[in-house]
Amino acid sequence: MAPIRAAAQRGLDDAAEVVKQESIERTPKETGELRNDCKTASGDLEAAVYYDLPYAARQHEEVGWHHEHGEAKFLENAVIAKRQEVGQVIAQAIREAL
Repeated sequence: MAPIRAAAQRGLDDAAEVVKQESIERTPKETGELRNDCKTASGDLEAAVYYDLPYAARQHEEVGWHHEHGEAKFLENAVIAKRQEVGQVIAQAIREAL
């Protein structure tokens, strides 16, 4: 069972990277600081994509703000846009371990 768990974690790690890259593309860009702040964390069959800057959450939620490059809900929209690919990446990692 350990090889399957390890493969699932690798799949989650890879899937988090897929979401991270999509989110970076969607993140508003004025100075690039917010785009550079995107990170992933994982462990215990979980993975997360997050932004750590103090203004990241507000920037994400303010749908009324105009952005020349990027959009509000950049992380949420990235998850939605990549949901099928995320599932495929995780499934492929597990299949390879079987």
